[in-house]
Amino acid sequence: MACDVVACGQTHRRRPSRRRRRLTRFIVACVVLVGADACSQRQQTQDAPPPDAFEGEDPAQYPNEPFVPEETVIEAEPEYSVMERDLMLWQVSRIARGAAVATDAQVRIEKGIRLEVRQQSRWQAATLDDLAAHLDRAKELFAAKRRAQGKSGYDSGPTGQRASGLLVGLELHPGSPWQHFGWLLTVCMEQRIYKLQVRVGDRILHLFLFWDAAIEWTSPPPLIRAKVHVEAKAAEVSFRIDGEESHDLTGVTAALEKARQRAAAVKKEDFLVGVPVVPPEVSVAHVLDLFFAFLDARIPRLDFMNEIPRQPDRKVDVLPAPVKKRR
Repeated sequence: MACDVVACGQTHRRRPSRRRRRLTRFIVACVVLVGADACSQRQQTQDAPPPDAFEGEDPAQYPNEPFVPEETVIEAEPEYSVMERDLMLWQVSRIARGAAVATDAQVRIEKGIRLEVRQQSRWQAATLDDLAAHLDRAKELFAAKRRAQGKSGYDSGPTGQRASGLLVGLELHPGSPWQHFGWLLTVCMEQRIYKLQVRVGDRILHLFLFWDAAIEWTSPPPLIRAKVHVEAKAAEVSFRIDGEESHDLTGVTAALEKARQRAAAVKKEDFLVGVPVVPPEVSVAHVLDLFFAFLDARIPRLDFMNEIPRQPDRKVDVLPAPVKKRR
């Protein structure tokens, strides 16, 4: 852009103006920056992984691979986890055979429906309220003893419920009515005691009560119930299951065994629960006969209702005779 000027016999080149020099430097700087950015992008493109590097291999790049169809899934009934099964069965009682073992507290109903508790190696008359206080003290002593051993005096359920680990021994006169037996079970449950050793004559039954009756279900648990009705007429006792009446437990056990086989055929044996329906006046000897019939049929889970004793019934040591209900 500069032009030659002849003056005094010499040739001179006119210097560009300051404005043009600044413009030239600016253009050169832009060119340098654009080139550096292009180099940087090329380097990043070379270093970056391909777009599908984190998406696994593309099957299309293996056209010779044979086609593998998706696995066919057969729909089945929902499986329940161990926790869900425990929860569903938490509100039923369990029974088991077993030899007599040492117990932490002892209670008995003598002939004449008299309630007694064992204190300092002596049997003493007691009311149901006395029994509740006696069991409460026994729980505290048991927990203190376990703490001294570095252990807990309480057991935990699947959802955090806690119940005493105390083992209570119940000795019942064979003629004791079922209602009174149920009252004792109710008091134990109120005291959060679930482990019982029941003795009737020379027979021993281990009974594990459910822990928490306050669990509310949005729908009933999928239990299969084998219901047995006990009917007492004078001195005779009969059993009714599936609409058929039997005067001995042989037929009851056979019917219960069939119920267990039907439940096993649909893979729901774990949900099979025995339901004894017993009038309050029936003796515990007959009830124990029925309980052992459930065990003979390999049905160790039972669902039965206990009547809650009224306040007047809790304040007497001679328990009132049950009133027969009209049927």
